[in-house]
Amino acid sequence: MATPLAPFLALLAQAALAAAGYGVNVAVARFLDVDAYGLFAVVYSLLLTTELVARLGVPSAAARLAAAEDDVRWMEWGFALTFLLGLLAAMVLWLAAALVATLTAQAGMGVLLGVAAFDALAFLPYLCLVTGAPALGRPSAPALITLGYAAARLLLTVLALWLAPSVASALMANALASGCGLLGGWLLLRLRPRLPPPGAMRRLAADASLAWSRVLAFQLMVPLPLWFASGFETGDRAGLFAAALTLARLPLLVPLATAPLILADAASGSRFRTTSLDLSLLMLLPPSVLLAFEAPWIVPLLFGPAYAQAGDLARLLTLGLGLGTGLLQLLSIHAFAAARMREAVGLPWLAFALALVLFAPVTWFAGAEGLAAATLLVPLLPALAAWLRVQGAAVVAPALATCAPLSVAWFLAALGTAAPVRLGIAGAIWAVALAWTFRRRG
Repeated sequence: MATPLAPFLALLAQAALAAAGYGVNVAVARFLDVDAYGLFAVVYSLLLTTELVARLGVPSAAARLAAAEDDVRWMEWGFALTFLLGLLAAMVLWLAAALVATLTAQAGMGVLLGVAAFDALAFLPYLCLVTGAPALGRPSAPALITLGYAAARLLLTVLALWLAPSVASALMANALASGCGLLGGWLLLRLRPRLPPPGAMRRLAADASLAWSRVLAFQLMVPLPLWFASGFETGDRAGLFAAALTLARLPLLVPLATAPLILADAASGSRFRTTSLDLSLLMLLPPSVLLAFEAPWIVPLLFGPAYAQAGDLARLLTLGLGLGTGLLQLLSIHAFAAARMREAVGLPWLAFALALVLFAPVTWFAGAEGLAAATLLVPLLPALAAWLRVQGAAVVAPALATCAPLSVAWFLAALGTAAPVRLGIAGAIWAVALAWTFRRRG
């Protein structure tokens, strides 16, 4: 079972990783020119897409089986498979690099793809260690490993660009950072990679295919509103929608950070199996509602006065895409860990299908505002269906903790209190509720 503080530490580590990613982009933009930065963004996007596909759900499947059967061999087998999958991903990118260099005039792009491919060799095994650490009885290890990787990525990128400012240097630093993350994770967990026997391979493949399908549904669903907004709206409106969407995605850090802990808790069959889930909900619900409530002044503060009209869009998108989709992700992870595969895989794809059906006509008739409102409806029914399958204890504390800070924020707003002060007081009340929950769980 995860310690009460583990989900919070995981969220802080994931926020640090996101901040490091932002710092890497700023460093590349500062050290290189605009064309080089665009080239880096394209190559890195191709690398991320390849790694997303190549993991094939193996880390989640290995972690679930290791926790469910209390058998470390599943993680050892999954660890070995991710090395092979990383090699396969690197070979695909090296082949793509050769084709790009041979068939097009983009010889430089081919070289950069070849350099970027080295990251896959270490990143997929690193990801397996982060995902499986709680299943091995190390609930705080994902936060430590992630923090080490985040620091290495930022520092190595800045050092590489300072010594040799080029896109290739930035990509090689990224690969070295993944190697550091893998080494740090291995030193903490000391996991031995071993190839699975045929029977175990079949079970891993079956679970991994379901895990990969679940993740794919969310990966397609999250950018879907922006695609429709870009297709149906003018340049200015699409830009406002993109800014609002950037803020609305912040709550999605919670399921990304706490997924390994929920996997270990739910799959273990413990009577405390909702511990990580309800703490994750407690970290998702109140901040998401407060963020939506204060979005009209946060958006222009971050993006400038020209984006003031995006505040109302951000409010709807934060509640729909951020809170609604984040809630569905948490419950889907729990369902997967508890071997409720129909809910784990079917409900995300149901939400994606609803989005495809609703978004086009709503955007056509009601514009960006209608599209933002539609994001409230898309995850609602699937999340409700998933929630009914979760123990009631997982809903009480988050729901109560949401009411107090939000009520205070509304009261202070009615009194005309300055927005930053209002948010600070409400956030402090939520932090007290979170700390009390940690103490009660401890």
